[in-house]
Amino acid sequence: MRRNWVLMGLTVAAVGGVLFYLRFPRHSKAVTQAEVQALTAQLASLFASRQHSLVSALEAAAQQTPNPYLRQVLPQIRSDVQQNVCLYRAMEKYPDVFSPAYIFAVKHGTNCSRGIAVFKEIAQRWSSDPEQQWVIARHIVKRCALEALKDGDWMNRGFALRALRK
Repeated sequence: MRRNWVLMGLTVAAVGGVLFYLRFPRHSKAVTQAEVQALTAQLASLFASRQHSLVSALEAAAQQTPNPYLRQVLPQIRSDVQQNVCLYRAMEKYPDVFSPAYIFAVKHGTNCSRGIAVFKEIAQRWSSDPEQQWVIARHIVKRCALEALKDGDWMNRGFALRALRK
């Protein structure tokens, strides 16, 4: 009798595990740096048009990206941004998509109010080599910070000085 209960419990656990596994879509998490670069170029052009907010640009990019995993990730980032989470913080949740160098460039560039410039430069110059990514990210942040120091906005200047120290 006890053995039957144990077998029934194991069967229920196994069926529950299979159902849990099947509940979630199985997309490959493979996102190439070329796809990240294309996404960044798309976001840069949407921002540059001045017709899209960050939220609507992320929504449009999610609809147009061919990668199924990015189509799953971008609405979650958009949702975080709608809840007043910084873009770079929302991106940090997906290290399989956005490298630390990418997040570094986005964080400091957007803090200096140079988001469009950051996305344009990443779209043009990004590399698949992690060491080269850091070189590019530091160059982008330095350029944005130096431009922000010329601003009359003291808050941008403060962010720029902090970015130059990193």
